[in-house]
Amino acid sequence: MGEVPRDRRFAPRRGGLAVAAIAALAALLPLAGCVTPIDGGRGLPPLVEWTGEPLEEIGGREFHLWPILGSIRGPELTEHRVLWPLGRDKLTPLERRSWFFPVYHRWRYTHIDGAVDRQNILLFLFLWGEDARDGRFFAAFPVGGTAKGIFGLDRIDFALFPLWLRSRDRDRVSNHVLWPFIHWSYGTRLRGWRVFPFYSGYRGFAPDGTLRYDRRGYLWPFIIRQENDLETDAPTTVRWYWPLYGSIESDRLRRYSVLWPLLGKDVYPRRGRTSYHLFPLLRFSWEGGELVQYDIYPFVGHRESGGTTRDFAIWPIFGRETTIEDEYSRRDRWFFPFWRRTITRIHEDDRVERMERVWPVFRYHARPDGVRTWSVIDPIPYIDLEGIDWFYSRIWRVYRQVDDPNEGRRAWELLWGVAGGERNGAGSRFSILGGLFGRERRVREGGESDTRWRLLYIPF
Repeated sequence: MGEVPRDRRFAPRRGGLAVAAIAALAALLPLAGCVTPIDGGRGLPPLVEWTGEPLEEIGGREFHLWPILGSIRGPELTEHRVLWPLGRDKLTPLERRSWFFPVYHRWRYTHIDGAVDRQNILLFLFLWGEDARDGRFFAAFPVGGTAKGIFGLDRIDFALFPLWLRSRDRDRVSNHVLWPFIHWSYGTRLRGWRVFPFYSGYRGFAPDGTLRYDRRGYLWPFIIRQENDLETDAPTTVRWYWPLYGSIESDRLRRYSVLWPLLGKDVYPRRGRTSYHLFPLLRFSWEGGELVQYDIYPFVGHRESGGTTRDFAIWPIFGRETTIEDEYSRRDRWFFPFWRRTITRIHEDDRVERMERVWPVFRYHARPDGVRTWSVIDPIPYIDLEGIDWFYSRIWRVYRQVDDPNEGRRAWELLWGVAGGERNGAGSRFSILGGLFGRERRVREGGESDTRWRLLYIPF
């Protein structure tokens, strides 16, 4: 094959020029700004969008590059999420926590005077950081080292894990050899040891030295004997001979099990309530001689407990639950996963919040302040799973509408801002592609109106 002439090696193809022009136009569109009337966002939704004014809910500005990046910047919070829930960087005045699962994790705690109290950095199997009291530390799992502030413990020292490990939580020190088989612990609030699974014995103490519990096990989990809550007015005794028989007895609860978890009985002496169950199919409960619960899974069920009443049919398909408390009441109805309605009423000022969804196409939310929102499409069958709605829902909600009676305002948006409009006391407007075609009507003092049209982004 002959060599390509030098003057033609980098000459663009004709088709490549068209592709480059289209790419350049796509890159300039977000800079030109496509305004969404609902939240004032600019960009090229649903791919790129940012807010120019602080949002009341967070007191800051948002930026999204869906579905890769989501960002919030406010006076008390700065947060970035990448491919959520894999990556997150959250900064508050006293704490910073970052991770990209599973390879990186960093957390830092700061005193109110600005001094760093503790910082940990985890990268793959390496952990390092510094502590204001004990200085720097380093660990390489499983070879050895020192770690601080993880698993709820002040300090962990280990070598050739699981061969040897020692942890400290306040004044309690725990030692492990061939974890979890050999362990002994001592301190002002806990003393005990174990050789797993043959024997374990631990005693816990209250700050004044009073015995809180005494727990022993033999051939775990077959024989367990415990005395718990000894410093309270309702000490609890546990006896377990697994799987034949087990019991938990106190003034608040007496629970018995035979062939666990198959047969069981629960007695609540202070409430006068008794329950029987045949796991996982049947449960019946009586309170004051009245049947207050019958669950025949998966066909039908009813339960009354305190201020809550729950019913289901063909569990978990059809169900309803009502809770009435002094401060609020809540009614929940569902036909899983296709329909759900939740109404919450705050008794103090008679405010009502309502959520209704028809999966996977529709969601309605009425806030206690009277603001109502609609959206289409809604493919996630659960409501806001730890930020999933905030990070991803903009992609699939092809239509949104907001009614704010407090400001006399209605705004709507179709296809992420391709078309949108707004109506309030000052007039109304709508546009397609940010002004390719649109109309704006303004109401003057005295009731007169002024209407302007826009075509090819030119007003007339």
